[in-house]
Amino acid sequence: MVFGLVPAWRISQSDPQEWLKGAFRSASGSLALRRIRNALVVLEFALAIVLLTGAGLLVRSFLALEEVDLGFQPERLLTMRVTMPADVSQARTIALHEETLERAAALPGVKAVGAISDLFELGDLGNLGLRAIEGREPEPPDKWTPLIWQTVSGDYLYAMGALLLRGRVFSQQDTADSPLVGLIDENMARRYWSSEDPIGKRFKGQDPRGRNDGWITVIGVVGNMRRNGLQRDPVPHIFEWYKQSGSTPRDLVVRTTGDPRIVAATLRSLVRSLDPVTILSPVTTMSDQLSEQLSPRRFQTSLLGLFSLIALILATVGLFALMHYTVAQRTQEIGIRMALGARRSDIMRFVIREGALLALAGVSIGIFAALALTRLISSLLFGVGASDPATFVGVAALLMVFALVGCYVPARRAMRVDPMVALRYE
Repeated sequence: MVFGLVPAWRISQSDPQEWLKGAFRSASGSLALRRIRNALVVLEFALAIVLLTGAGLLVRSFLALEEVDLGFQPERLLTMRVTMPADVSQARTIALHEETLERAAALPGVKAVGAISDLFELGDLGNLGLRAIEGREPEPPDKWTPLIWQTVSGDYLYAMGALLLRGRVFSQQDTADSPLVGLIDENMARRYWSSEDPIGKRFKGQDPRGRNDGWITVIGVVGNMRRNGLQRDPVPHIFEWYKQSGSTPRDLVVRTTGDPRIVAATLRSLVRSLDPVTILSPVTTMSDQLSEQLSPRRFQTSLLGLFSLIALILATVGLFALMHYTVAQRTQEIGIRMALGARRSDIMRFVIREGALLALAGVSIGIFAALALTRLISSLLFGVGASDPATFVGVAALLMVFALVGCYVPARRAMRVDPMVALRYE
């Protein structure tokens, strides 16, 4: 496209009188060179539609990701990782954890506080399926469904804004000495108990920590939460209570009543004051974390969009320059047509039609090329197919509109040609 712009720019800067006097008539007016110029314009439009189609698909995908149902409410939500050194005893870790939850919940502007073992860093799920479901034949390991097995504490689900569909959440009555209980999400309920109520059902799980003994009773079902990546389908979840799991969750989540950034500094100071050796990550908002997940896609979309805009401008300018030159070259022909009775509107349609046909040829070629090339970015798309008809039609229509704009000024110039003056050109 850059190489095509250079000759187009030179042509648009030249004096039409010099062309009409024949200084370059034999070289640049030949059929072969005209075909080359036309081919360059067609190529520019073909490349433009490929780039614009790719950009359009990425934009639609990006917008779909921003609107995806997360299963929780990221607004006014603070997150922070609290890690105790390895030499701190389990009893001390649990005591500090419980005090942190209690003190954080009492801070001004805090609505709910909870914690989970891993908020986003879920790692390799593997086949952490259910070893047994009460009353059923056990599934072989190769049939196990990947699961996310998490430990929670405090008012984690309430703090996240997750939806409890049925049953109850954990309570202080769920202790290490009471029967094992667990929460599951809607995906897991559909996978294992699609035709019955899962509340009260018991299972044995392939716990990632290797604790496989004991029946776990389902006490509640929560809505699916998309925590394993915005673009991935939610994976079935099992939630354990920290008093029964033998581990302490490390990712703190705090729901605030107002701007979470106002609470951030106070929260960090509070946790640090409870134990100076605690290892703390920066306090961030959930909205910022989600925005960071989208930043690579935002950059890709913006970059391709910039290239597409440049391609669109180049194609339009190239067509304008070509039609401007064509009108200058064919001034005598236009004069003859008008002398033989052609109306000015006929001349305008003649010029626009010639430019539009070139653009249409480029658009047609570009659509076929885009159908093949957009499959290369199919892995980057979400909520839209690589051959989405609306995107292809919209981009093609946009290119044709710009093509008509590029032809309009030369066409207006052609229709204003004085037939008597044009007929005297040499």
